[in-house]
Amino acid sequence: MPLGYIALITTPAYVQFPYFSVYIVPAVVAMLGLALLLSARAVRPMAWIVVAVLGVWLIENVGSIFWRLVQWERWQGADVGRALLGAFEASGTRAPYWLAILAPFVVAVVCLRFTRRDQPRLPPETMRNS
Repeated sequence: MPLGYIALITTPAYVQFPYFSVYIVPAVVAMLGLALLLSARAVRPMAWIVVAVLGVWLIENVGSIFWRLVQWERWQGADVGRALLGAFEASGTRAPYWLAILAPFVVAVVCLRFTRRDQPRLPPETMRNS
């Protein structure tokens, strides 16, 4: 539930897909937790899904917020360089929330790193010759 709260407060109304942050991201992270608890075989495919979903979410969320801050700075009369610096400075308050979503992302990457793929099965002819 804390991840749902984090997703909710890091999702302002001006991001492109707010429901993605509020519903899909917490559900995907919960599914990774269930996969870790239930079956070692289910971890690898679920980790790929988590990496994809959280990667898209981070790009969309951070990009939308940063772009909105740049537009705000430009509207205030700043040139492009100062607008980028101002947006970078203003986005610092959201960094803890973005870092919080990196925790399940890192768990998924670690699961991908340390789980091995299923061994390829040998054809029946190979098994008879041995």
